[in-house]
Amino acid sequence: MLAGWLSGIRLMAYPGRSMEPAVKAGDHFIALTGLWSLRSIKRFDMAVYDVPPNNKWADRKIPWMKRVVGMPGEHIRISGTELFVDGRKIDAPFYGTPTGDQKLPAFEVKLGPDQFFMLGDNLNHSFDDSRSMGPIHQSLVRGFVAYVIRTSPEKKE
Repeated sequence: MLAGWLSGIRLMAYPGRSMEPAVKAGDHFIALTGLWSLRSIKRFDMAVYDVPPNNKWADRKIPWMKRVVGMPGEHIRISGTELFVDGRKIDAPFYGTPTGDQKLPAFEVKLGPDQFFMLGDNLNHSFDDSRSMGPIHQSLVRGFVAYVIRTSPEKKE
């Protein structure tokens, strides 16, 4: 596994709905890891990371990908699809609106000096992001998505 991370460029498939519409089930993406990912992770990057060791998915050793919305030391609050960082509303147009009468619970956390807050874009279908698994320690971040390869069919309306 370590050799894969150090090689630097990884082609990965995305199986779920949690990053729709940016990345759809069946799409692939190119992740820059290892030496290629030495640039600092930025807010709204789609980051590739290992799940925390205490998470139920950790034994599968599958890298995860979500969007970075909280940087080290920040206070994050989510109310519906609105994102607040250190008390200021942040424009996050990629977040989906809850469907039907579904209301998303409010969430709030203060990040440590070496923690990131990761969310899926499709808030209705993003399971096990930082709302449930907690902040992601900097040591678990492996890189970021450089390019999405659309392989899923587009739905016709």
